[in-house]
Amino acid sequence: MGCIISIIATVVTLNCPAPVSSAQDAARILAPHQYVAPAPVEQRAPVITVSAMPAPRPALPPARESEAGRAIRMGMGIPGGWTPLEWAILHGGNR
Repeated sequence: MGCIISIIATVVTLNCPAPVSSAQDAARILAPHQYVAPAPVEQRAPVITVSAMPAPRPALPPARESEAGRAIRMGMGIPGGWTPLEWAILHGGNR
């Protein structure tokens, strides 16, 4: 195991580049590799337009219950104001 580590260390030290002697040499080496980010494009805020809300619609008067609907509701024992579906949802369940 120690032999492998010493071989790897030898190969790495032999392949290392020579240290840079001056700042000018370092600038010359790094110059082609520098990345210059483009200047950000100025973004304008979106234009927001506010339009007037339409007037609310008047409420419709409640529809009158038909005689057949009333008979069905009363036959099922559903009190006034509830439809059979609403009554089933509220009082249905596992009985």
